[in-house]
Amino acid sequence: MASDPSLLDPSKRAARGLDSFISQAGDELEDLTVVDDKLKQPERKPDTASAVDEEAADTPPVKDTAIELDTVTESRESRLLVISRDAELLTLGSTSQNRVLQLAERFAEIHVIVLCTESVSARLSARLADNVWVYPTGSRSNFWLTYDAYQVAKQQLLFGDGFRPDIIVAEDPFESGLVTYVLGRRFKRATQVHVLEDFYHPNFRIQEPFYNDLRLWLAWAVLRLASSVRTKSEYLKDRIVDRHAHLAERIAILPMYFELSYFKDTAPTHSLRTQYPEFDFIMLHITEMHVHSCTDRVVRGAAVILKRHPKAGLVIVGEEESLSAIEDLATELGVRMQVVFESNCTAATRVGYY
Repeated sequence: MASDPSLLDPSKRAARGLDSFISQAGDELEDLTVVDDKLKQPERKPDTASAVDEEAADTPPVKDTAIELDTVTESRESRLLVISRDAELLTLGSTSQNRVLQLAERFAEIHVIVLCTESVSARLSARLADNVWVYPTGSRSNFWLTYDAYQVAKQQLLFGDGFRPDIIVAEDPFESGLVTYVLGRRFKRATQVHVLEDFYHPNFRIQEPFYNDLRLWLAWAVLRLASSVRTKSEYLKDRIVDRHAHLAERIAILPMYFELSYFKDTAPTHSLRTQYPEFDFIMLHITEMHVHSCTDRVVRGAAVILKRHPKAGLVIVGEEESLSAIEDLATELGVRMQVVFESNCTAATRVGYY
């Protein structure tokens, strides 16, 4: 028997399974929540370390967190340097800071250089814990990020007995990746590049055409020279290996960690059943709804179900950045009246919908 071509589409395959489930469950069916895997969590200090990865050049590997580092079990004597463009690392109490602090017990020292411009670097260098430091570059423009990061590393981490970090990890294959490669080569340190963003997607170039063209070239050069790479998905891994065959044995998928306990521990503040009595079955999608979210795929997949079940509804809780595009998509798919939006929600208030 020939296979159904629609089963090759993950959204349609998931929708078909859920559709069958709804049909069979009848009145006993409970609602469904779909959480975007790129969703930033409410700011609370995590209490659990993420999973273990077993390789990073010739030194103990590095850990997976919000900046997706590979965890080690015997790295207490290792000193880690992270190069990042995440400006939230400079905000006291932010999710990004808390996730770096999660690593504190696993490394002797953690140093984080944040590539940022002067407008962001008003938040100065900080010591977040006894063994955790964060340094902003305070660059004049994006074009000075790599040079300034190198200078910060030399000024803050180069001592009489040599370069302090043992392992250097880049959070991206662009500016962070270039700095990591230069520092690793200059001071003979193990390096690892993390690819968390799909820069092969056409939307990446559209956002900032000239600047992102330069960053794409940087990614090609950095990955061509990389000795160890981690990605967040099989898709990104395959795309990279297609273009950089030498990485086939040096690339792996990061063990992603999601702390969902805050959904269970937080009391609901919204009753979707009360708010939307017209729906007998509610699918809840919690997302930041930015260009890299998967909200469009959620809507496409849900549309198959919504068309077959007129009393089913999809509630999307997120921000307004891509709201009009998602509304247009729902209209195009013919399910606009069954898709409702709860926008302008912070990380803290989003939890109350679950």
